[in-house]
Amino acid sequence: MGDIKSYVQDWLEDAGTDLGYDMDSLPEMQDIDWIAKDKVEANMYFNMPSYKYKKREFIKLTGGK
Repeated sequence: MGDIKSYVQDWLEDAGTDLGYDMDSLPEMQDIDWIAKDKVEANMYFNMPSYKYKKREFIKLTGGK
């Protein structure tokens, strides 16, 4: 469990905090990489209709930019 917590804390320091995430509002682990890469803000991520379709919805809304 310590490795996961360290990974999440590093991600928050590197990208997540600037995008509005914190330890109480984290994205799904499978989404962390593309969120940082595509700079998806927390409010946009959590307002997408379904976790299953988040990346597809983001690409549709932004054209993948």
